[in-house]
Amino acid sequence: MNFPDEAKDCVMATCRSAGAQFSVISVIQKLSASRPDLLHEFPDAWDRLVRERKVRISRAGEPCLYEVSQGDVG
Repeated sequence: MNFPDEAKDCVMATCRSAGAQFSVISVIQKLSASRPDLLHEFPDAWDRLVRERKVRISRAGEPCLYEVSQGDVG
């Protein structure tokens, strides 16, 4: 597995473990605790997950809340 895919997979796993709704900040906090070596890859990994519609906005606002898309849960 190459590093960008590892980062994307790790961010996705972090999103899944975050619960029904989560903020970007909560994902970054969990990732920094579990895989701080991947933090510099987070922006690209997050961008890919959103563009691929694996993560979507659940509630717009401050902060935005996100959820894992139905087909990608667990």
